[in-house]
Amino acid sequence: MVNNTKTTSLPTQTIEFSQISKPGAYCVIKTGQLVRVPPDALMNGRSPTISFSGNKPMLVCLLSADPWIAIGMARDEAARLDLSVRF
Repeated sequence: MVNNTKTTSLPTQTIEFSQISKPGAYCVIKTGQLVRVPPDALMNGRSPTISFSGNKPMLVCLLSADPWIAIGMARDEAARLDLSVRF
């Protein structure tokens, strides 16, 4: 019997968007979009706080600790991690 179920493994840098605690450039796993999180976005007391609501967590993968990484380099890193690239 052949098992046609595809197993997908996520890169080790994958976390929920709500758990981002470090600046960087992140790729949204489901959509392939790039999210840039600068250091000042994570400072206590900053406003507005960005949140996403849904019935499933929004998973992101860290591409670079540099939130301003060049688009081409971010695309290369996403491709290396076998992520969808839509930015």
